[in-house]
Amino acid sequence: MIDLHMHTKYSDGTDEVVEILKKAERLNLDFISITDHNTCKAYDELENIKVEDYYSGKIIKGIELNTKMLGVPIEILGYGVNKDIMNDITAKKYLTPQKRNMLEMKKLYDICKRENIDVGENVIENYDSNMFTSRYLHSLITKNEENRKYIDDETWNNSNLFYRKYMSNPKNLFYVDMDEYLPTFEETANFVRQARRISVYTTYI
Repeated sequence: MIDLHMHTKYSDGTDEVVEILKKAERLNLDFISITDHNTCKAYDELENIKVEDYYSGKIIKGIELNTKMLGVPIEILGYGVNKDIMNDITAKKYLTPQKRNMLEMKKLYDICKRENIDVGENVIENYDSNMFTSRYLHSLITKNEENRKYIDDETWNNSNLFYRKYMSNPKNLFYVDMDEYLPTFEETANFVRQARRISVYTTYI
């Protein structure tokens, strides 16, 4: 059995690298690939631990790169990459998650001000950019009962739904277009080729 699409806390996963290895071992996976978004930092960590203490299978170095094609957000999965080359490329070509989160939060706050949505004071000053913008904004909106008119009852109690139903919907008030910060499809595919010439796959989101 294999799993070639896994995320850690280095991008949008919830598990530490060691926990990923332990889960793969429990599932008897023969091959795995950690494909964090726009980083290979998990592989830096793997170099500093005794992998065989946690996982007995094979690991294929991988990455998932955000890009766009014909105006549609997509992600490219690249395998067999050189982690050092890829980390150097992504450091130059992609915003750090913290910088991206802060830019997105500022845009969301501008929307709230424009629409007179009460989210309190010192919103940007109090924002920890290590936190998902959806979770932070949701927490602010739901502090004020008058804001119920902007989101449905189910979403009021669920920040994940707020992200999926509101922030990810181009037709919704809370949608923020961050595509301007992404490399083109051609550039992104070339990043993988630079790190190692190997098959490239795409997944649509």
